[in-house]
Formats: sequence, C-alpha cells, structure tokens
Amino acid sequence: MPFEHGTYFTAADDRKARAFLDTQGLSPRQAAEIRAWHRSQLGRQLMVWATAGTCAGIGLRACA
Repeated sequence: MPFEHGTYFTAADDRKARAFLDTQGLSPRQAAEIRAWHRSQLGRQLMVWATAGTCAGIGLRACA
C-alpha cells in the first residue's frame, strides 16, 4: 500500500485509481508509467520528510 500525506491507501483506493486511469483513454503502458512515476515521487517525498525529521531530531538532541 502506498503511503501519502499520512494516509495508507487501501486496495479499493488502488482499484479506483486504476479505473480512473482506464477512463482517460490511456494505453496500459502509459497507465503503468503514470503509476510508476507516482510511486517514485512518493518515495522521494517520504525520503525528504524522513531526512528533515532526522535532522530536526538531531538538532533538538544537540540543544538539550
């Protein structure tokens, strides 16, 4: 399940997203590329937030 904005999406949400992409007239390859791009962006966003949180935690610990 992908994680975005603090919410775990269910399999039903994934099916809704796939159904939406199917209604857009995209080829299966294009839809797969959109899903792959979205997952890579989510991964990048999570990495940035995790790094920021770690740095903030280290900074708070150093000040104490």
